[in-house]
Amino acid sequence: MYSLYEKRCQEEQKLPINEYVCQYVFNTKFNLHFYISKKDTCKKYDIFKIKISNPELSRDELSQLNTDHELNLRKAELARECMTTDAKNAKRNQISYVCSVDLQKALPFSVLSISDAYYKRNM
Repeated sequence: MYSLYEKRCQEEQKLPINEYVCQYVFNTKFNLHFYISKKDTCKKYDIFKIKISNPELSRDELSQLNTDHELNLRKAELARECMTTDAKNAKRNQISYVCSVDLQKALPFSVLSISDAYYKRNM
C-alpha cells in the first residue's frame, strides 16, 4: 500500500511522508490493519457439511442440499472472477484503482474456520 502511495507521489511530484507515519495514521485514525488474509469457511458451506453427514438424510434432501451447495459455489466463483477482472482492468487503466477490503476485524486466534465464530470472538 505504501509503495503505491510513493508511486502516486512521484507521479504528482510531491514528497511522500515516511512509511512509519503512514502506518500510524492508518492503524490509529482509520482503524485499518494490513495482514496476510486467513482462510475461513463460508457459513453456508459449514451448514452443508453438517447436514450432509446426517445418516438419516433422504435421497431427495441430499439432492436438494447438493443443488444448493453447487449454486453457492457458482456464486462464490463468479464473485472471484469479478474481483479478478476488476483488478486486471485497474492494471490496464491507470485512472481506476481496486481495493479489496474485509470489513471484519480479523486478529490471530485459535483455529476457527466458521465465519460467525471466527469474527464474533472480539465481541
